[in-house]
Amino acid sequence: MRSPIIIASFILLAFCAHGQFNPAQSYDGYRTFIDITEPDERGVLVEVVPPLSALEGDSVIYEMARVVPGTYSISDFGQFVNNIKAFDHNGETLDLEQLSVNRWYVEDGEALYKLSYTISETFGNESVDIFEPSGTTFRDSVALLNLFAMVGYIKDHGHQNYELTVQKPRSFYGATNLPSESRSVDRDVYSASDYFFLHDNPILYARADTASVQIDDTRVHLAVYSAAGFNSSEDILPDITNLFQATSDYFGGTLPVDDYHILLFFEHPEAVGTSFGALEHHYSTVLFLPDYPKEAIIENVRDIVAHEFLHIVTPLNFHSEVVHNFDFQNPEMTRHLWLYEGVTEYTSHLVQVRGGIIDEDKFLETMREKMLQAEDYDVRVPIHAASRYALDVHEDQYLNVYYNGALIAMCLDLQIIASSNGERDLRDLMWALSTTFGPDTFFTDHRLFDVISDHGFPEIHGFAARYIESSLPLPLKELLRIVGYDYDETAISSSLSFGITGFGIDMDDMLLVVEDNSQADEVATALGFKEGDKIISLNGESMNLMEIENTVGSFLASARQGDALEVVVSRPNKKGTKFKEKTLKSTVEEVSVPVNHRIQQNDHYEDENHTRLRNAWLQNN
Repeated sequence: MRSPIIIASFILLAFCAHGQFNPAQSYDGYRTFIDITEPDERGVLVEVVPPLSALEGDSVIYEMARVVPGTYSISDFGQFVNNIKAFDHNGETLDLEQLSVNRWYVEDGEALYKLSYTISETFGNESVDIFEPSGTTFRDSVALLNLFAMVGYIKDHGHQNYELTVQKPRSFYGATNLPSESRSVDRDVYSASDYFFLHDNPILYARADTASVQIDDTRVHLAVYSAAGFNSSEDILPDITNLFQATSDYFGGTLPVDDYHILLFFEHPEAVGTSFGALEHHYSTVLFLPDYPKEAIIENVRDIVAHEFLHIVTPLNFHSEVVHNFDFQNPEMTRHLWLYEGVTEYTSHLVQVRGGIIDEDKFLETMREKMLQAEDYDVRVPIHAASRYALDVHEDQYLNVYYNGALIAMCLDLQIIASSNGERDLRDLMWALSTTFGPDTFFTDHRLFDVISDHGFPEIHGFAARYIESSLPLPLKELLRIVGYDYDETAISSSLSFGITGFGIDMDDMLLVVEDNSQADEVATALGFKEGDKIISLNGESMNLMEIENTVGSFLASARQGDALEVVVSRPNKKGTKFKEKTLKSTVEEVSVPVNHRIQQNDHYEDENHTRLRNAWLQNN
């Protein structure tokens, strides 16, 4: 234990220890420093001065996050720490031992003044698999700071406050919801109440491209970095405005936070691959997406922003002790990812159809896609178990919480609507739970269904026993019939064909490309498609991804069986090194198409009750 005299001397201390950051060491708060002005192959400099209250034992352990909330995977951010050193207040090095990937031991803990190291970025590192929205990058044009990937804490002392100083290029602006104590042309100072709050507020540094809008009582901020220059905050803000207004309308004219930041990182497409998406936080989200023109990407932006923002309801305002007392080293996984991810994913599309952003057909097709995607997972594994063991035994089943989890949410919504004769729905349940509990309280993980029942929804027990804790097939047919739809797990349908089947997307040329001819219908066979063909135009109209929706929509609205059909393709030679345009001709024909999970309105038994319940489901009341 330090004597009061020694403690006082440390508090007043400002000796010039190793490095450029030498603040007085306080008793109850961390002083941290990140320099992003001159990144090199080792990364950027990070220095941490821990509080004296964390150093009162003989030794200390410094920890970096192993797992962070919302990722459901092991990240081991300590692997990005390089050349770590510990110093006393005179600048002398202290013995430091690495205990594991994420933990370092300082034997003479009482003498510790500062830890100094460099952090390498996670982007572009082929040897690791870090989800980009939870990662870091340091460039001349942009820096993404997910602080849990850069700053740690003394073991058992993550509850003290943090002061963060960021040395930055003069042209950079830091977009974040982290409270700022001061900003200057080359240095920003932020504050956080504890490590959780620090980790929960990422910062996007780039040339300023920001916009904001007031939605009822909430200010929504948008910051954009566009690597290829296709997108800007001004262009995207109207779509974000519509989305947040629809979300506010869904919740009766209010949103659960006063201030929210959307950090949009648009990367060069060739550097994105298939790893893109977002990570939620209490007051912000980071999106990582390929940088294509707005028309090609805005639907993804809306869907992802809606999903991440709605996490404010769950788990951020309604969660169990497993989430509330999150252990960054060895977290216990919750049983209820179907709730945190599935309900959120379902609601992200429901708010859009209720707000008129998408139509009923688009919403139902999205739900059908969830059914198709859920087929890729083991139907014998209950979603309850897939959630609980997402880090180990059922790691390969985790993504099903976005598919089957969303379908569970839809069925629960329909069940509540049917049981209450349209008077209540899933929105009422989630809003009641989030306002009862809030961000600072929690329920016991294994008592969720009791909690829901206690809030006036007793039907949850039977529903959960069948479809969440067990793996019985969801009652899609019965529940969709209540709102006027027929559901068939397998069916045969007919449609007009223009022959394009088994295609993929060539993102370089922004065109569809024929990848698999094995399932070609008679129209495709008559046209003579070959694998590798890039589809340039359909009956003289462009099939570029920027225009394909209008082209195909116009074709389907006006074409009739027997009409002339002309498709221009760009066909590769045998080596695939050169392409030549070729015009393919045939006629439009109606073909039989197998359809899995068909959903269609049934007018034969339509009555006032079906209409009323469907409106209760798909419209804001």
